[in-house]
Formats: sequence, C-alpha cells, structure tokens
Amino acid sequence: MTSRAFVLIATLAAAPAALALDLNLDLGVGERSGKGAAQAWSVLVCRPATEAQKVKIEAAQPGSKDRETLTWDRASTRSAGNVQELTLGERFRDLGKIWVQGTAEPKNNDVLMAVLYEGKPKRVYSFNQSEKHEVSVKDPDTNFDCPT
Repeated sequence: MTSRAFVLIATLAAAPAALALDLNLDLGVGERSGKGAAQAWSVLVCRPATEAQKVKIEAAQPGSKDRETLTWDRASTRSAGNVQELTLGERFRDLGKIWVQGTAEPKNNDVLMAVLYEGKPKRVYSFNQSEKHEVSVKDPDTNFDCPT
C-alpha cells in the first residue's frame, strides 16, 4: 500500500471522531486542538487598575480538584508594563472549558484581570478579595479595557 493511500484511509477512519469532537466543542465541552492551541488559555492582569501586591491565579478543569497555581507579583520585573499575560500550562491547551479563580493578596485590594482564549478576552474579573468562574471557548468575546 502506498503512503498516499494509507493517509487517505487514516483520514477517512478519523472523520467520525473529528465530527464528534466538533460537536462537543459546540456544546462547550470536550477538547480543542489546532493552530495556536499551545497557548490557547491565558490570564491578563491590568497593573494600573490592580492595587494588590500579588494575585494568586488558580486554574483547573471544571469538576477537578487538581489545580495549577500561577502568581502575578507587582514586584517582579516580568510584571512591568500595563498588562501582564500569564499563560496557563500545557494541560489546559485542549480544554473547551476551564475554571479560574483569582485571589487578591493581601485581601481588600482591587484586581482587574481577564481570562483569554486564543488572545480574546472571554471573562473579565474585577474584585478586591476573590472571584471564580467557569470560562468556555464558546463564551462571547468581551471588552477588556486596562487604563493607562
């Protein structure tokens, strides 16, 4: 069998699975892959509108207790500038929906941040203690204005 014929057969065999995956994504569940998927989910922290010295960001697959924790730190040189983007880890790359919680450290200090999918804001968080949401690739894009 030629390699061209093998690729054609493999493509046809995988087609039903691809259709099922697309259906799951339309429902906001399942996994997602493709161009740009390695950096699909990220969190932006707006420095001028954030009074907290640190922001603890926890992310997980909805329903899972296995969380990844990132920290935005005002004192860090990588946090310089108006907006700092923190990319979520590889295990989130293919998820159609994630759970994200932001916590101000110390509490009672304002935080403005957004969860992005493929560079587009899906959910904006504005809090002074803690805020959590499930965010889906199917959520409408929203406006994230970070004052300068």
